[in-house]
Amino acid sequence: MPDPNYESKWWGYIYDQMMAEGLQDWVETNRRFYEANLQGVTGPILECACGTGIFLLPLLSAGYDIQGFDISTSMLARLKRKAVEQGLPDIDRRISIQSFESFHYNQPFDAILIPTNSFSMLTTQDAQLKTLRNIHTHLAPGGQLLLDLTLRGPHSLIENVEVIEGNWYTWAHPDTGHPIRQRIDGRFDLTHQLMLDECFIEYDGESEHFPMTGRWILKEEFQLLLRLGGFERWECFGGPDGDPLIVGLDDIHTYWIAYK
Repeated sequence: MPDPNYESKWWGYIYDQMMAEGLQDWVETNRRFYEANLQGVTGPILECACGTGIFLLPLLSAGYDIQGFDISTSMLARLKRKAVEQGLPDIDRRISIQSFESFHYNQPFDAILIPTNSFSMLTTQDAQLKTLRNIHTHLAPGGQLLLDLTLRGPHSLIENVEVIEGNWYTWAHPDTGHPIRQRIDGRFDLTHQLMLDECFIEYDGESEHFPMTGRWILKEEFQLLLRLGGFERWECFGGPDGDPLIVGLDDIHTYWIAYK
């Protein structure tokens, strides 16, 4: 069997540090989109692929009735630890190990979120459609799907056909303080529309590598997926504040609201 995508105990240790070190502005920009569009939502909210809780925990602190799931046990372990440190109650009831395609709840949600380009972790079109149909099923009438999504531009696809060896970065183990070395190598599979990244970890004589495969997507393709997933109305933006979406030659991070 292939190795689980994105799954490693080390990923849970270093993810928050990676976000804070080089991607904090991006995270804050994305958070602004969700906070703005959740205003007025008083019913239950679901976050798909909630990871270590960089979106879920602030929303929970702000008073939203939010639940989340992730397939990574190490990411959820980190989320729970942070929730305890922040004094947030009853976190075990709100978090579960589930997958995009098959998650199940015995209640509808007023809003479902997929932050930080996590939709791209679905590596087949079949998985994408199953996920969107599952989300549509779990939305209450009038509910909305909110997500941010990177659309690939021709420049990045042309320039990155060969294997690109990443740089080594050093993070601190959250318990021991010892250094964790990490790098990501990547290449594009143009035939299957995949980003074939692989993560390498070194720590105190241990080493590991695991796949971080993603599927890139184009604007018209995603709109067709939404339609096939059961959605009839949506909006897409080129920025978190509702900027017009203008697709060019470079990658662009986009923001979507689909309505049930």
